[in-house]
Amino acid sequence: MAPESPGGVPTPYVGVDRLTNLGFWSGLATPRWRQFSGSLFLVGGRDDVRVTDQSNVGIHRVPRLKVEYQMTPSLFVRVVGQYDSNFRDALRDDSRTNRPIVVLDESSGTYSPVGERRTNSFQFDWLFSYRPTPGTVLFLGYAANLSEPQTYRFNDFTRLNDGFFLKLSYRYRV
Repeated sequence: MAPESPGGVPTPYVGVDRLTNLGFWSGLATPRWRQFSGSLFLVGGRDDVRVTDQSNVGIHRVPRLKVEYQMTPSLFVRVVGQYDSNFRDALRDDSRTNRPIVVLDESSGTYSPVGERRTNSFQFDWLFSYRPTPGTVLFLGYAANLSEPQTYRFNDFTRLNDGFFLKLSYRYRV
């Protein structure tokens, strides 16, 4: 819904018939060598843009790094870090009035504009695996989820949650 008309009645949001969007994806990988292999995957594109000022409605970026190392045939370590940055601008009726788009708050019966939203989170985890014999294994892991108010500052994190993982399996032979 668009904001109220001069008569106090909300004006329905109509929008436009068609929005053009262009996107691409690409991947690159190294061969699997004895000590190293790597891959890169990139997805990009142009967001549905606002005609009046060509601004982005939203930007979502998720850089991720995963490192795995097989120290010996029985010892394995993996570390993963991922930063999730998501921004959505305040919504407005760019096709007609350029006024804010509002939604009904059912609890109060009033209309409120859909404002800007920004979230930045960082997830980090590691896993240690020890497999001395087939059927005997130890997995030990840790994961953390953090957030910060400003994108890519890495200095004002708030810890959201932590998790620990332990699995021990032993195969008894008769």
